[in-house]
Formats: sequence, structure tokens, C-alpha cells
Amino acid sequence: MRKIILFCIGVLLLGCSKDSPPKGPEAALLTFPERNSECTTGTDLNAVTSQVEFRWQTAKFTDTYELRVTNVNSGVSQTVTTAALSARLPLEKGALHRWNVLTRNEKTEVVATSDTWQFYNAVLKPVMRPSRPK
Repeated sequence: MRKIILFCIGVLLLGCSKDSPPKGPEAALLTFPERNSECTTGTDLNAVTSQVEFRWQTAKFTDTYELRVTNVNSGVSQTVTTAALSARLPLEKGALHRWNVLTRNEKTEVVATSDTWQFYNAVLKPVMRPSRPK
């Protein structure tokens, strides 16, 4: 009988405990393009634009990542939201850009912001192929 009473008290105590609040997302750690670097690995789209891939590490308690990239010279910003750990954006060649990642989850309105890095989007040189003899 004593075991039953103790069991009932335990169930009541557990049933009355408050749920802990949801955890907010942690900030993402940026990996590429590297801080204060010259980015030379983009995909050439045309004479003035290349597509650059941005990468970051997993952030705990995160459902979505929002990549924000700003052309420092023009002040124009681009944003893309993804659940992935990378995203690609077309950027002006020969321009300084800054970027960061905001993290969110569906259980809280807390938003975490990564460090902000900047890089120079280099003008990619076309690959020279040897000419064929005529």
C-alpha cells in the first residue's frame, strides 16, 4: 500500500511540474567565404556577376537559416532563407561584400545573429585554352 501511495505522489509531482521554455537558436559559425578574403571560387555568370556559395556550420536549436549579403559599395542587400548549411547568390564582381546568417526556430521568436564577415568578390579570369592549329 505504501508503494502505491508513493507512486501516486510521484505522478502528481511530475504532472504538476512546469515545462521548461523552448530554447532559442544558437548563432551559426561562418566558414566560407572566409573573413577578409578574396573570393575567387564563384561561378562566372556574365561580365559583371558571379555566383558565390556561402557556407556555415550547424547551429543548435535552429530550423532555418537566413543568409544576408550586402554590397558595401552600393548598399544593396540580398537575403535567402534555407534549412541547408549553404546558399548561393549572384554578386557583383570586383566589389566588397559583407555577410552574416540569422538563425530561427519555430518554438520561439528569438533570433540569433552570427558574426559579420566581409570579402572581396574577385573578377574571375577566363580559362585560356590553347588555340588549335589551322
